[in-house]
Amino acid sequence: MANLHRTQVKAGRLFFLRTTLKQWVRIMKWDWGNDPPWIHNEQTQVGVLSSAIFLSGGQALLEYSTEKRHRRKWTLGRGDIWFLINYKEYIGEAKTCSPSIGKRGYIRNYWGNLDNATRAIKCVPRISAVTASPPRRLGLLFISPSLSPDVTEIGEKLERWVAEIHRSFYGTATAMAWSFPKEYREFKDEGRYYPGSVLLIRPLRASYL
Repeated sequence: MANLHRTQVKAGRLFFLRTTLKQWVRIMKWDWGNDPPWIHNEQTQVGVLSSAIFLSGGQALLEYSTEKRHRRKWTLGRGDIWFLINYKEYIGEAKTCSPSIGKRGYIRNYWGNLDNATRAIKCVPRISAVTASPPRRLGLLFISPSLSPDVTEIGEKLERWVAEIHRSFYGTATAMAWSFPKEYREFKDEGRYYPGSVLLIRPLRASYL
């Protein structure tokens, strides 16, 4: 079973992101009052990731201008995030989902959402619009689960849920980090508990090499 406190980052082959993911976990533990980032859209959550990049010594741009392929045509659009860590360049496209823990088939749905993020990054040019060099391309998925207010033993349910995601994704060149601050285990929004978030990062093919 996954430990919600001790090991919160599994970088695997994406070891170069380990420090950034640790910073992301630390930021997620900040006192957010009644407005934690994981209840918001992908722009807010990518913004938290960009803060982690800065705190780990990198640089980041959000909603940067770039071409995107749509129906076999290239049009001007916005990329979710461009960042630089240890002189290595990355671009990422993000998706979010807020599943109900315990619902059948949810692991399959996560694979589908991560596939969508990976397909989205394929629509961004291989040459960066920021530096005119080939970056590593990443698909990002932020999962912010919810639980019924009738649920008991929230910590145990979250540990089983995280462990199942870890078994499904780890070893597939997918990095994983999670944060469920104790102070927010019973945070309510629209009548349900939203205790935190999981971040999955998958490189496009062998772009992490």
